[in-house]
Amino acid sequence: MSKKEIRVALIGRKFMGIAHSNAFRNAGMWTDLPVKIRMKCICADDTRENLQVFADKYGWESCESDWRKVVVRDDIDLISIA
Repeated sequence: MSKKEIRVALIGRKFMGIAHSNAFRNAGMWTDLPVKIRMKCICADDTRENLQVFADKYGWESCESDWRKVVVRDDIDLISIA
């Protein structure tokens, strides 16, 4: 049976954004999660280029610079604020 997927957005990309990214990416290595974590969107007040570099480095599918656009997305189940 496949696990339910939790689609995550992260707001913030500095030190704690890195910590949250690594936690979401590696949580399954430390415990048997009841869900599959899908890292959908990184969001921060930054340039598109900087956000894309962060997304590529830490495994986020997309990036956005306006949190208001993230919180209304239908493809996000959980928002982590770093």
